[in-house]
Amino acid sequence: MEAIKRKAALRSKVLGFFISSLLGVQLGVIAVGTWSILSWDIMEPISYLMGLGNFTAGFGWYLIYINNPDKQNPVDWYKTRVEHKLQSRQGISNEKIEELVDEIKEVRQRILEERAL
Repeated sequence: MEAIKRKAALRSKVLGFFISSLLGVQLGVIAVGTWSILSWDIMEPISYLMGLGNFTAGFGWYLIYINNPDKQNPVDWYKTRVEHKLQSRQGISNEKIEELVDEIKEVRQRILEERAL
């Protein structure tokens, strides 16, 4: 189980690094185009369209994948999604895990109630 969580965390970090790198490359293209090759008059609409494309891609991703907008962090959402996918590939049932966790909580509650008596 820990191996699945580590793998999911690694995948979310790689995705975050990829997205950050992509945005950095776009910023570099705008900077080089503005000060070295072209001018701001040419790069202004290009930078606007890059920003519009980034916004459209991000919002489209949000609309497609986020079914329950409970203000969850996208990194945590992606990590949880990868964990569930890896668990199902190994034959681990999420419903069974949730049932066992609920059962553990009930047992802990009973133990606390017994200690209080």
